[in-house]
Amino acid sequence: MPQRANRFDIDIAATDIDSGFLAFSQLASYPDGLLAGMTEEEQSWFERNEGQIVVPSRARNLVRFLLPMSFVDGAPGEVFDAVLVMNALTYVSAADQAIALDRWAGYTRHVLAATAFHPDSIMDDLIRSGFTPCMDNHRDIHEAWGDRLTMKPVAPDSPDYSWRLPPYDPSVSDHAYRYGSIFLRDNTDAGVL
Repeated sequence: MPQRANRFDIDIAATDIDSGFLAFSQLASYPDGLLAGMTEEEQSWFERNEGQIVVPSRARNLVRFLLPMSFVDGAPGEVFDAVLVMNALTYVSAADQAIALDRWAGYTRHVLAATAFHPDSIMDDLIRSGFTPCMDNHRDIHEAWGDRLTMKPVAPDSPDYSWRLPPYDPSVSDHAYRYGSIFLRDNTDAGVL
């Protein structure tokens, strides 16, 4: 049985298309009103300072900020073990989602995490790009999305179609892709493009 590492060397590279948002992110300080929506454990990850919650320096020091760039056609100039693009694909077309996933495949070694994607084309995009769903805790992760979950049907032409999530339904043929958020490179020995 393979042994799991209990210590990792972590280097996080972060970017955004908006230079103002990127500068705000580097401050790592937010109004303490955000605590109201967090669990007790999540709250413990922050320090408190005069009405603000602050990311502790030991976590801030793990992050280096890249220049502002688009997640669709930006080029970070390096290869990563994991690439996380959270809640961004909802702002682009399904065609741009396809372009973005093809580009990400070129600089992602092992793990790709993406949320709020176009659900009707995500399976084809991920298969073409060389990724398959990670099924570990698949249902639990889907059901933990809280306010994004809805029991009401959402029309495919609605702006909420890529944002809102229906209840988990394993009978849906593409459920592993449609309800996923963590995807693994098909063959990690194949490397990146």
